[in-house]
Amino acid sequence: MPTSLPQSTAAYTLVPASAPNAPVRETRVAPPLRSAHAATVPELVPSAQAATRAAVVRGSAKHPAQAPTHAATVPELVRSAQAPTRGAVVRGSAKHHAQAATRGAVVRGSAKHHAQAATRAAVVRGSTKKPAQAPTRGAVVRGSTKHRGSALLTVLWLSAALAAIGISVASTVRTETERTATNVDDTKAYFLARGAIEQAALHVFWGRFYTSDTGQPLYYRPGTPALDLAFPGGEVHVEIIPETAKLNLNSALPQSILRLLEALGLPPDRAIQITSAIVDWRTPRDPLRPSPFDAFYSAQRPTFSARHASFQENEELLLVQGITPDIYYGTSLSGERAGLRDCISVFGTNGGVEINTAQPATLIAAGLSPEDASSIVRLRANHPIIDPTEFYKLVQSLGPSANALVLGGKTIYTLRATARLRQPDGKLSDLRRTAAALVKVTWPAPADPETDTPAKIPGIEVLRWYDRQ
Repeated sequence: MPTSLPQSTAAYTLVPASAPNAPVRETRVAPPLRSAHAATVPELVPSAQAATRAAVVRGSAKHPAQAPTHAATVPELVRSAQAPTRGAVVRGSAKHHAQAATRGAVVRGSAKHHAQAATRAAVVRGSTKKPAQAPTRGAVVRGSTKHRGSALLTVLWLSAALAAIGISVASTVRTETERTATNVDDTKAYFLARGAIEQAALHVFWGRFYTSDTGQPLYYRPGTPALDLAFPGGEVHVEIIPETAKLNLNSALPQSILRLLEALGLPPDRAIQITSAIVDWRTPRDPLRPSPFDAFYSAQRPTFSARHASFQENEELLLVQGITPDIYYGTSLSGERAGLRDCISVFGTNGGVEINTAQPATLIAAGLSPEDASSIVRLRANHPIIDPTEFYKLVQSLGPSANALVLGGKTIYTLRATARLRQPDGKLSDLRRTAAALVKVTWPAPADPETDTPAKIPGIEVLRWYDRQ
């Protein structure tokens, strides 16, 4: 049961029972804090410890040798509080016995006063060494919060930077992956187109040897403008353009070249200037009459001179004054506008042009009117004219100008293949790869003793190869 402490102005130190003959010393200490509250045994322990330490500090300053006798251990104080008659040997009356037993705990008020006493004792011991090391708890909390906020902000900035780097790297990797995949598909499509050109050349070669029961060629009929070939990896559209569908660059009349340029959409004055330059290039030089175009070629960087002989390659037209890449190449692949390379060639015909594959401008340059050329283009758009009977009927209906038309080619062909890969889902890819070759097909023929013509060895010869056209 808690016991109320009597009010007194003095406190006493109990003498342990192990020293019955030791003199009792009365030690004056600071008057205890008055409290009307009852203290339990657990509450008496810290208060007794604080009081003992305070007494030791004050007592040892006066009598250092006697300081150990004034301090009572915590277990003894507890026992004295629980059992006053057993915890101490009181030298005096019963009143003094009760007062000594009660004051042995040295209760200094409520829990608040106990904490203050312990704090003052700690200050007495520690403030002499490092008085500056007693920051308030509020300042510590505010400082630590500030540091934690800075660390969080740093982490956020680092996270944002790492995220930006990650996004950039991912975008770069994705772009490179897509570009690599496109290059791989382009390479596959190129070899697919190359294989289709070889197969189309064989079809042209076999066309004269393999026929059906009705006598029709199994692989290729003269005048067929294109072949569609299917492969496991994709499909290829191969255009078969005989060189007879073009004018001969070295032998075409100036009037034919002029009509050709005008049909391609060039202004008359520019068409005349280019026609004169083409004729001058293939005409031998006259020492008495210097060419007016030589000065232009000498002023170019690097300088060069006109051949003044027959054209050896179609690409020599790009050196002729007035001819630009746009005029030479046109937009052949899209079919919107043909270029010179589609209408004239060093292997071109000296007679009529092939009816199924000649460009409309070539038909006009051969002597047909624009109306007749348009009607032929519409007719062959429905179906190619490969039946000789149909061809002769058409020529008769067009009149004398149709005498410039022929059916089929001779020995030199341009094979232009456009390949599309087949995707895993079975659909064709949007990527298109075009390659072309100028080939010469030779069919076997016996020797002719009268004309001294040797026997022809059959085969296919590639004259020019174009990786991209």
